[in-house]
Amino acid sequence: MFVGSDGSGSRLLESQPLLRAQLPRQLAKGEYELSPLIRRALELRLGGAQAAVKKIDALLARAGDDDRVRGAFRYHGAGTGRWAGEGFQPQNLKRPLVENIDAAVSAVSTGDYAHVCSLYPKPLSVVGDCARAMICAAPGKVLIGADFSSIESRVLAWVAGEQWKLDAYRRFDATHDPRDEPYCETACRIFRVPSGSYTKDSPERSVGKTCDLAFGFMGGINAWRKFEPDRFSDEEVKTFNAEWRATHPAIKRFWYNIDRAALTAVRERGRVIHCGPVAFKSTGAFLLLKLLSGRKLSYPQPRAVGDAERQHVVFADNAAGQFKDCRSGQGAYGGLWVENIVSGIARDLLAEAMLRIEAAGYPIVLHVHDEIVAEVPEGFGSSDDFSKLMTRKPAWALDLPIAAKAWTGSRYIK
Repeated sequence: MFVGSDGSGSRLLESQPLLRAQLPRQLAKGEYELSPLIRRALELRLGGAQAAVKKIDALLARAGDDDRVRGAFRYHGAGTGRWAGEGFQPQNLKRPLVENIDAAVSAVSTGDYAHVCSLYPKPLSVVGDCARAMICAAPGKVLIGADFSSIESRVLAWVAGEQWKLDAYRRFDATHDPRDEPYCETACRIFRVPSGSYTKDSPERSVGKTCDLAFGFMGGINAWRKFEPDRFSDEEVKTFNAEWRATHPAIKRFWYNIDRAALTAVRERGRVIHCGPVAFKSTGAFLLLKLLSGRKLSYPQPRAVGDAERQHVVFADNAAGQFKDCRSGQGAYGGLWVENIVSGIARDLLAEAMLRIEAAGYPIVLHVHDEIVAEVPEGFGSSDDFSKLMTRKPAWALDLPIAAKAWTGSRYIK
């Protein structure tokens, strides 16, 4: 791949931990009584807070003489087996907000700041939008890619046995009817309206989607706020949480069952403890979690802590660069185990798809989360062929509904 005088403004900036997510909306709503000078200073500060612009420097610094970036991914960078980004961090590239990315790239490529300002009111934001589009196919070639659709939501429902949700995904994959979209179906159940009442244009759909993202691994208000920093009150979020859990009883049971299975395995070393489609076994030095693919996740130095009435599993984790007890000594919990299971299975699906795609003659140049991108000669292959390769089910996941939508183009702009 190529590649104010009273200090109120300062206090306001310092008091906003989610500055870039919240402050633009709050300024637009007029939630603060600010002088024109302070307001303008905040607007300029927000306009200049474009981390995506630094991505361009990182891309250029890491490009070789042939304008290609190498070593951008670290194999098994996460404990679940997923790849981690290196260098310019390809896994968190900004999605462009500008409508015509080709026009934006052309304008920025002139190097004429006044020209860019004349076309776009927020020039630095537009420059940041171009970072992803800088990854492009070589002359005579195109990029072709696809990503798994809602893969973690599907896998979560699958391992937990949430049958109605699996049926919803299968129905949507067959009909592509917006009313059958699972986020819409989730919203219908949360708001207790007949199935099919909402479509992707219904405002309630976003509630269904955010609920899935925030609550699937035992999350609560804090998890919700990562996706919706200032939308809905805490009481409304609590209600959404309660309704989501009520409509996902199998997932809720799986949280607690998997936690008990892990604890039992640590207590009874050497014994295989099954829980749904996965299994735990403690060897003493490691607690092993066997996924459906046969691959095992390892948790070092496992032990049970707590009193006779309430115990939990603690293991050593080196995510911060040194081994410390998981969750600052508070131990693992159902949501953590389930998140690891879902993430590990999604990783295995991606890894097997990568092997199929490479074997079919599509050289992979990029893979981000649940997306694979290949660079091929113009006229080679097709989006339909790529999607079929992506979604072919492995022998261990024949009853998992999998879907993917492919795209093709000269730039990486999805």
